[in-house]
Amino acid sequence: MSTFVCVWAATALHSTLAHLENLGLKDVPQAVVNSGVLNDAVVFGYTYESMLDSSKIPWSSLTHLVLAFFQVSSSGNVTVANNNLQYIIGSAHKNGVKVIASIGGSDVGSAGLASALGDEAASARLTLSVIDNIRQHNLDGIDYDYEFPENTKQVQGLYLALQSARAALDSTFGKGKKVLTTTLFSSKGQFGPNVPKVDSKPFSDIVDYGLLMSYDYFGSFSEISAPNSPFYDVPGYPGLSFTSSISA
Repeated sequence: MSTFVCVWAATALHSTLAHLENLGLKDVPQAVVNSGVLNDAVVFGYTYESMLDSSKIPWSSLTHLVLAFFQVSSSGNVTVANNNLQYIIGSAHKNGVKVIASIGGSDVGSAGLASALGDEAASARLTLSVIDNIRQHNLDGIDYDYEFPENTKQVQGLYLALQSARAALDSTFGKGKKVLTTTLFSSKGQFGPNVPKVDSKPFSDIVDYGLLMSYDYFGSFSEISAPNSPFYDVPGYPGLSFTSSISA
């Protein structure tokens, strides 16, 4: 991810509704409030896998911690630079927080992942390596952060990899016991800036969560100055906001 944004809940999960009311966020649809989903919130926090000072992590505000990033070679082997992960994973589990490894990331991080997903043998090896890492480090799941597919063939490669991972996770650890997520490109419901919009329903049938990258809509690369992560569309630039991405 070109910009690493961590959003920590300001209060314990059970007081989410009250906190929203105190902030005056009137844009939360009444149907969402009535559904009760905010009473059982899922909150993901990110940290680099090398950060091991668990005393600075507000465990009571999280349900999941994502360690970013585990490296992927072009041959499909998943490795981690830090050999002392058990400290932070143990601290998370003591506080009832699940820990997920994220593979890929921005630029070089996803180069190996893209190469592996483009080769049938390497993709199969990737699935096995994911399972080995989850077992070795006592992880609770895996996130595929592919930034970004360049064409529909690469989107299909990601789908097949997620499908394989889901089957392997369920057969190895028990159905639904491990979490599988994929990180989503933020704009217009696409899987990448140069990929036509495709049907995302098959993906939603496989993964537990889609982690939406709702930032970097504007930056030093933009032709205008605008918020990096606007809540609503900036006039004249439709589709580049949190609400538009959620809708898409």
